[in-house]
Amino acid sequence: MNQKINPVILKKSNDTAKKAADKEKPTELVYFTSSAKYKDSYAVIAKKIEEKLNVKIDIQVVPDEQYVTLLKKTKLSTKEVPDIFDFNTPSGYIQLNVEENCVDLTNEPWAKRLVNPGLITTKDGKFYAMPRESSSFYPAMYYNKKVFKDLGLSEPTTYDEFLNVLETIKEAGIVPIHMADKENWTTQIFMTSGFSAMLGPDRVDDVYEKTKD
Repeated sequence: MNQKINPVILKKSNDTAKKAADKEKPTELVYFTSSAKYKDSYAVIAKKIEEKLNVKIDIQVVPDEQYVTLLKKTKLSTKEVPDIFDFNTPSGYIQLNVEENCVDLTNEPWAKRLVNPGLITTKDGKFYAMPRESSSFYPAMYYNKKVFKDLGLSEPTTYDEFLNVLETIKEAGIVPIHMADKENWTTQIFMTSGFSAMLGPDRVDDVYEKTKD
């Protein structure tokens, strides 16, 4: 899962920075995130932003298991959308109703410098999120070579082959997939990131449209 930050008001902070610097009271923004995504360095960055731009960032960190519920069912439903928040993209576009709740960032100057813009692009060619980072998380699935050799299995190259491999391993009395779910957000990675990458932006939008509440 490529975890992204949706910079809803980053443009606003840039536009108002010069004006805010002339005022005694700083411009205030809210950054809403979960405990797994938060890093201590964010507080350092926020402090520097306040010193240089007179923009104060209120960092609100909530437990992982509460994050999505608070964001979708409390913040978004009451239209109290945080200025900046984290969410998975492009899978989150449908869930968040980004056209209504978020800023279109397609034409921002930094957009031209993105290495893989397709990862956050909608089927209409737009994107509503800015990558927060690109190197701290690489989703992958590891497999036990001995198990594959003993059962005469080859690496699957399609999703159907993957399901068949899992079924064969299961029939041999071996647990086919193990996930380290010390933090419960990890269990959704395969669905939100794996399926999104496999389907692509066009098909993943169609899937979420058919399954959303």
